[in-house]
Amino acid sequence: MRLVLIRHGETAGNRRRQYIGVTDQDLNARGFSQARNLRRRFHRLKVDDVYSSDRRRAARFARLVFPGRRVRTTAGLREMDFGVMEGLTYRDGMAKYPKAYGNWLTDPARHRLPRAERMADFKKRVLRALKDIVASQKNGTVAVVSHAGPIRLMINRLVRENFWGTRVPPAGVHLIDFRKGRGKLVPVRGKSHG
Repeated sequence: MRLVLIRHGETAGNRRRQYIGVTDQDLNARGFSQARNLRRRFHRLKVDDVYSSDRRRAARFARLVFPGRRVRTTAGLREMDFGVMEGLTYRDGMAKYPKAYGNWLTDPARHRLPRAERMADFKKRVLRALKDIVASQKNGTVAVVSHAGPIRLMINRLVRENFWGTRVPPAGVHLIDFRKGRGKLVPVRGKSHG
């Protein structure tokens, strides 16, 4: 089985470098352009199933990249709920919540942002969605359109990469060949489609 992990295209919040985890933003003009570019690149790729986060920016991106295909949306593929950091930038967070935000950046498994989803719950939700997707499709190619955090978790689980070290730009693509419960990251030229 091959997983094609795709981060949604750019939004206004991404452009401003804000945390927009569960905030339901749509794509901006660049995000729509990234979808068109990726659609052209993938027009010959045989995809057996398409799954997406149920947030507008991901679901719309999936429908634009794979026109005419059924896109199965699930809340399990949503980005983390960043609580008080929703809508804030790194600088805003350091100014408003220096201790809580600093602790969370240092060790998100042990520290929780106020009113945010716990890292353990986030991991459990995303990895349950991944398990369901893998179980439903033993062979073939499956596209998963999601967000930076869930994609990092999936890569980390399948190929044991560094969570924070995995770069996931808007419209970025990662391919994972998945066999016997283990994944192998396949190099992709031009990972971002901006």
